Formats: sequence, C-alpha cells, structure tokens
Amino acid sequence: MHRNLALSLRLVQLFALGGGLIALPTALACRYNVRDLGFIEVDSEDYQLVHVTSDAMEPGEIARSQSRLEEQWVDTNLAGEVVSLDDLAGTAHPEVLAPLVDREGPGWYVLSPDGFGAGLSSLTGESGGKEDSPGTEGLLKSALTSELAAVCARSFGAILLMEGSDEVENDKARAEIEAAIADIRQGMPDLPKTVVAPPERVVLSGDRRSAERVALWSLGLSTEDQELPRAAVFYGRARWIGPLMEGPQISRGNLARLFSVIGADCECGMDLAWTRGTPLLLRWTDELHATAAKSLGFDPASPMIRAEALRIISRYSRGEVGASYATRMQGAEAPSVPPTKPALVAENSPDRPGVVASSEPPGVPAASPPARGAGGRILLILVLSALALLLAAMLVLLLVFHRVGRRRELAARQAHSRRGKA
Repeated sequence: MHRNLALSLRLVQLFALGGGLIALPTALACRYNVRDLGFIEVDSEDYQLVHVTSDAMEPGEIARSQSRLEEQWVDTNLAGEVVSLDDLAGTAHPEVLAPLVDREGPGWYVLSPDGFGAGLSSLTGESGGKEDSPGTEGLLKSALTSELAAVCARSFGAILLMEGSDEVENDKARAEIEAAIADIRQGMPDLPKTVVAPPERVVLSGDRRSAERVALWSLGLSTEDQELPRAAVFYGRARWIGPLMEGPQISRGNLARLFSVIGADCECGMDLAWTRGTPLLLRWTDELHATAAKSLGFDPASPMIRAEALRIISRYSRGEVGASYATRMQGAEAPSVPPTKPALVAENSPDRPGVVASSEPPGVPAASPPARGAGGRILLILVLSALALLLAAMLVLLLVFHRVGRRRELAARQAHSRRGKA
C-alpha cells in the first residue's frame, strides 16, 4: 500500500511538471498580433494643432491656453500647442512649421506626425481667429475616416478603393479586392491569433474626393482627379499600412500579403516600426472603443496592456516609430523603404516614390532578418516543446507500468486467497 501511495504521489508530481512544460511554450508566445498593437496609442503619433501668435506670451498664459485646447480633444489624436512667433524653434516640428509661418504669417496650423503640415484655413476654410477654441470640427468630421475607423474596429481591417476616371480599371480593382478578401477569409483559421471578421472594402468615389480633403491630406494625397484607381490598407485605429497601390498594383496577392503582416505575431522578428503606419486624424468615440474591445478580447486602453504593448513596440522596432510610407512619398530625399515591408508586384509598375515593384512572384513577402532575440526565443520554445513531448511519453510509460504492476499484485492476492481457502 505504501508503495502504491508513493508511486501515485510521484505520478502527480510528474503530471504537474509536464503540464507546466507543455504550457510554457504557449506562455512564451506573444499574446498580441500586429492588428492588436494597431489599437495602442503612441504619443509621438499625434497630430499637432499649433496656434502661432504674433505677440509674446507669458509661460503661464501659454500653459493655460494649451490646457484648454487639449481638453477639447481628449478622445482624438490631435494635440494643441500655443507658441509665439519668436519661439518657433521650441516646437515639436520647427522645420515644418517655420516655412509655413514664413509664407502665411501667424495663425493656426496642423502638423502631421509624418512630417508635413498645412494651414487650418487651407484644409477646412476655418481661420480659427485668436480664440483658444477655434472652429476645428472640420478636421474631425470626415465621413470617410469614420467609416474606415468603424470597419477596422469590428474586422481584420479595411481596403480603401479610391476610384479613378477609368471605369474599366475601377472594375478590375473591385474584382481583385473581392478576390483578396475571399483568400484572406479562407486563410484566417491559420492565423496565430483568431480574428473575428475578414476585411471589408470601403469605396471613395471621384465625386466625394473634394469633401474628403482632410482625410486625403492625412495620407499625403490631394483631392485632384486621377485616371487609375488607387488602394490602401487600414487596420487598428484607422492606420494606413503599406504603400499606395495604383492600377495593376491592386492585386489579390499584394493585398493578401499586407494582411498576412497585420495578422502576424507581433514578436515574430518583424520590424514593427513601419507597421505602425500613418494614423488618420480622427475622433475615437466610446462606441468605437467598445466595438474594438469586443473584437480584440481585451481593453486596449488598459494601462497594463498599453505598457506591455509599448514595450513590445519599442523592443521590436528598428526604425523610428511612426515613420510611414506617407513620409516617404514627400520627395526624393525621403527615407528609403525598409526591407521588411511586403514587396509589390505589378505588370507595369510606375516609377513613383513610396511604391516599390518586385521581381518576386505574387504572394511572396520580401525577406527580412529576425529581430534581435527572436531567434533565441524561438529556439527555446522548440527545446521546451521537445522536452514536454518527452516527458509526456515518460508519463504514458509510467502509467502503463503502474497498471501492469497493479494487475499483477491483484492476481497474486487472488491466487494467495484461493490457496488459503484450499
């Protein structure tokens, strides 16, 4: 009896150890994917609304004005700043703001985290005046941005199709987008983390372009008509990821490749800096937040989750967080596209900044070296998984031996009992 008790206790210990080893690789795996991180705010990604005054202001007066501005936009990615004409060098982006002020004088200016800006009046027709509360609702009432944000909150992401004047090309682009959505839906069960719904298509027709001046400006685009359709992919809090696709570049392979990045493990070794993309200027309402939290299975505004996500973003980013393709489209001197982005494939790729063609077949992402530490973590997971399997095999053998021993012991007792009766 004492032998059986000791053996049972040892089996319990082995089961506990085996369960811990089996669960450890799962615990070491990242609990977030790139889509999840797209709902996490980073302060450096905010837009700036700057009021440049011609008169010098006391520090206390500036602080009070900035506080009143920021109170109006607590649920947006727009931050307020008040500065005098003589203090432009102390602003977040003096190299962007100074040329605008030199050309237009004191007033209200909007600065993108991508490193470009515009006067408030040129974007919305609102001058703002000298008040602390300018009429800036025009910056935040884009129907297109609201639609993209709603789609991204409830699904894998959004594919924006900006129609051109060529209806034949528009039809081709629609067909490619629908084929891509079907491919992505079919591959979603194989993702490292479950995503509740496939991406959706959002269409911006040519007659709506003039009404979406702010949204297009956020992407570094103009409201001018174009012949060929364009497409862009959005995820998270309406972030534009990847380059602008035009004409034949709008293909099921290119689109599926971008969503394979959005669905990837955030600690798989990929450079996360470029995946942060270009955030649209928007108001993130309580309704959008609730929809996103339900879709994600966690609250992205939780301080603990945000701290963990920011740690991951910092650790696996080899470039400046927030440096996006819109920045690279500003001119020939813009930074080069990082090698970790999915390459685009087109039959006749236009030579344009921000869009890269590739000789690789469709669906093959550009190769990228793993982030520092990722290879060691993967090796550790593999070793622990092998140990867990070995231990499981040992447990099975011990159970078999234990049962065989008990049967033999029971048979011996029955034989001894029969001899005693005889």
